Amino acid sequence: MKLDEAVGRFKEMGNKLHAYQHAMGILAYDGQTGAPPKSYEGRGMSLSTLSGEVYKIFINDETNELINFLLDNKDSLDNVVKRTAEEAREEYDQTSKIPMQEFMEFMKLQNDASHVWHEAKGKNDFKAFEPYLEKLVDTKKKFAAYRNPDINSYNLYLDDFEKGYTMADYDKFFDTLRERLVPLIKEAIPAAANTRVDFTKRSYPVNAQKKLGEFVLETMLLDKERYATAESEHPFTMGLNKNDVRFTTHFYETMPFSALYSTIHEAGHATYELNTADELMFTGLDDGASLGFHESQSRFYENIVGRSREFITFLY
Repeated sequence: MKLDEAVGRFKEMGNKLHAYQHAMGILAYDGQTGAPPKSYEGRGMSLSTLSGEVYKIFINDETNELINFLLDNKDSLDNVVKRTAEEAREEYDQTSKIPMQEFMEFMKLQNDASHVWHEAKGKNDFKAFEPYLEKLVDTKKKFAAYRNPDINSYNLYLDDFEKGYTMADYDKFFDTLRERLVPLIKEAIPAAANTRVDFTKRSYPVNAQKKLGEFVLETMLLDKERYATAESEHPFTMGLNKNDVRFTTHFYETMPFSALYSTIHEAGHATYELNTADELMFTGLDDGASLGFHESQSRFYENIVGRSREFITFLY
């Protein structure tokens, strides 16, 4: 096989995978934002079926050999293809250890659990959600054992989010944080005792809050032709590609700052997604370097900018 042919086949597979994942993303977004409550069953079946197709496209001997061939010739590849192949190797090695049927069933379980969680949250009924939570945790533990039974499952999933980090690393980090933050908080509380906060809990019409949110998004200079917003039970951002980013917020009539800062936070995530490099589109490298990088962008806008005296003064 010639290298150019292998690269072409690799990119063709990537485009096909993206198409399925795009469709699955739209289904998931719709389920969180506007789909009828009873649509969850059909959506779960569709997501399960589509995930099976993704599995079959990606997990097979031909793909395995293709990735190996590219990595054997990685010094002749451009940086994007090389890094995509390295990521594909890791993803293949992880996913191929999970049986396809269980992979599909887990996709359905996540969908069904999300539906039950929405209903249970509205009724403050944890017992209704508890069995689904147990199934989710048990399945993730089983998948971790498939992938590497010799590694603590929590460490394995930490590594998925932040490459190379373990519980020991985070214990050290949080110990340092606790040492510095607790005295600072104790010092700040008395100083804030006379701060006026009554206005933060008044009743504010949701439509007025939405207008404020729109004003903030204009201030953050997001491209209106490349993002869409909606409401969901819990705010989130979904980057389908750099020209199609969706994010949500949740409004409480007597908690206006909740919606304000969740909007700024999610818009920070969206800003990151909207500004990835063009050459990374459809490669799997276009959704952020890691969860930590992604959260650093959302927190930067929410806390460093959004809670600064200068921004609040401007907004006021």
